[in-house]
Amino acid sequence: KILLKQISLLPELIPFSSVLSTFFNFLITLAIIMPLFVWINYKNIAVFLLLPFYIFFFLIFVLGIGGILAFSNILSKDTYHFITSVITIWFWITPVFYSQDMVPFPWRWICFFNPLTYYIKCFQDILFLGHWPGLRTTFIVVFLSASIFYITTVLFITRGKKLMKML
Repeated sequence: KILLKQISLLPELIPFSSVLSTFFNFLITLAIIMPLFVWINYKNIAVFLLLPFYIFFFLIFVLGIGGILAFSNILSKDTYHFITSVITIWFWITPVFYSQDMVPFPWRWICFFNPLTYYIKCFQDILFLGHWPGLRTTFIVVFLSASIFYITTVLFITRGKKLMKML
């Protein structure tokens, strides 16, 4: 708390810095593993050019979610334990290691209400299937990213000064 008051840095940048440092680690890993995807799917190399577009919108989404979670953690320190539980459940209902088609029909609605499903679908379509995710999925990804980031921005603009006084 004392450190935050001593530096002349926007408090909004603190949660973003954590996300951005992890993002740069991701880019390094992607640069290492991308030649493998190109080697396996060399016929679909043109589709790989779409990957930075979807990675950018995923970054915007994660920055927004990170900002909202950081904001809620400042309001109440107990939210940390709740957030870790929710993120664990959220991980298992996101089709990373399985496809949406593998989920039985009565439970498939969970995938459609999970925002990460659309990002994962885009990455799977590009990297593994070698085709464009489609206009509907792209629209959902762009809309989700813009909406969450807008909510985070408004939250920090309207409540940020009050939070710094609370610290």
